[in-house]
Order: sequence, then C-alpha cells, then structure tokens
Amino acid sequence: MGRSHYQHESYAALVELLVLCAELSKEKIPAERSLLFDVFALRAVANIEVFIRVRLKEIIDHGSPYLENAAKLSDKIKLDHLITSALQKRTVTVGDLIAHEVPISSHWDLVRHFDTVCGGGFKRALVEAKSPSADEQTPDEQTPIIRDFERLFSSLNRLFEIRHKLAHEAGREPIYTQEELPELLSAAATYVAACDEVISFRLHGPQPRTQSGLNSRRAELLVEAEQQLAAEIIRAKASGNVDPDDFDEAQAAWKEFAVKEANLHAALVPGGSMGPMVYANSLTDLTKSRLERVKWWSELEEGNV
Repeated sequence: MGRSHYQHESYAALVELLVLCAELSKEKIPAERSLLFDVFALRAVANIEVFIRVRLKEIIDHGSPYLENAAKLSDKIKLDHLITSALQKRTVTVGDLIAHEVPISSHWDLVRHFDTVCGGGFKRALVEAKSPSADEQTPDEQTPIIRDFERLFSSLNRLFEIRHKLAHEAGREPIYTQEELPELLSAAATYVAACDEVISFRLHGPQPRTQSGLNSRRAELLVEAEQQLAAEIIRAKASGNVDPDDFDEAQAAWKEFAVKEANLHAALVPGGSMGPMVYANSLTDLTKSRLERVKWWSELEEGNV
C-alpha cells in the first residue's frame, strides 16, 4: 500500500517544527519565550516515537517473516485476560501489542527494533535509501536521503539527550543552545523520510511515482481486497454461524454504503487526476475493515458472542 497518511503527517510535522525553529533562531527570543524551543525538542522526539510504533505495527502485522522475528521483542509482554480476549476478537493485533510495549528511549532504538523485525540489515538499508525523486535520475545523479549517517545519528542522540533532561532533570543551567536545534530537527525529519522509504520498499516493493501509476496500483490493491472479502464471505456462509440470506442482505447494504462513502472521499479532490486513487484508497480501507468483521462470523464459536 505504500506510505500511509500518518507517515506523511509525521514527516510534515517535523519539517514544520524545523521551519519554525529556524525562523525563531534568527531572532533574539526573550527568556520567557525560550520555552518554545523546549517544546520543539519534545515534540520532535514524540513524533519519532509515534512514527516508529505505527511503522513497527505495520511491519509485524504484514505477516511472515516479520511476525516471527517480532517474537524477540515480546519476551517482557504479559498477556492478561483482557489482552488475550482483544487479540482473539481482533480488536488488537500482535503488531499493536508489541509496538506499544517496546522501549524507545535512545537513538539506538531507532534502528534496533526495525533491525530485529526485518531480520537484520536495516542500518545499511537506511544508509543506501534514495529519495523518491531519485527514480528520475541516473545512478550517478542519485544521492542518498541520509548523506552522513554518523553525523545524523549523533544529532539524534543529542536530541534524545535533550528530551531526557527536559523531562527528568530540573536545573537552571541551559542544556542546549537555540542555534543547535535546527540541525537536530533536520536530522529527525531526515531519519523519518529514510526509514519510511526503506519500510515501504521492503513491504510493498517499488512504488509508482506518477499519478496514473499510483491510480493503477491502488486499483490493483482494491481488487485484491475485494477478492479476499469474497473468499471470506463464502467461508462465513458455509460456517453455519449466520443465515445466508440475511448475510447477503447485510452485505448488499454494506456495499452500497461503502461505495457512497468512497465517493464522498473522492469528492474532496473534484476534477483532478487524484480522484480515482482517493476513491480506491477509501474503498480498500473499508473493504479490509469489512473483511475483519466477516472473519469474526467465520470463526464465531458458541458462547463467544
């Protein structure tokens, strides 16, 4: 599926912080307003942390071999009745559980967890990651997203150090300079961009860059989701857990709703070439959600209503 809406938001949020910080760094900020820079540092690390958890969940829930590799991250997770029940009912996934529990307290965690679930080689992949625009360049013209890995991770280390001191240490001495923050925020945005590119490629392969290519790919993904749903519907009706005629009536009503909902989303980009992609994205998401609900009917056991 490529990048989700959230990953774009993570990168955009970090770039926005960087722009604001760079602009304010040029001015003489009164002491009472210098707390803004504390917020920049704290928000940057928070954005990285949430980005990592969202992407870890996506990788783990993608299936084998990532799911098996993720077992190495789950040794300290305790399964109580509520969690076990949520897993059985599919309201919580294994990816949700593990991604929520892993510690993200240092710059090393930014590579370590992904390296574990991907089976190694994640640092090298980050170093070699090219920007999407590199598709239109010759090999000699292509430049990596991360141009100096050691410097970038030194900046990320410094950013986490600042976050730790702001959150856990009380003191009057300044722990950073306003002038150094723009580079640290830039490192955060660069890391997210490179990480997003590596994960998208690993899970989904090369992604189309033109609008027509994106439209075509999203249409293919919609067909795949619809085929999975059709197969699960056959399974649900054969399970004996639901009346086939009642189920067909409910499914027809859902389909009518889903198409209208997808059209609503497509209407957000009227008259543009993005319309088919937005429609397909929306209908694919709805179809996958419906698939999980139909699976519930297929696997329903007596006393588990």
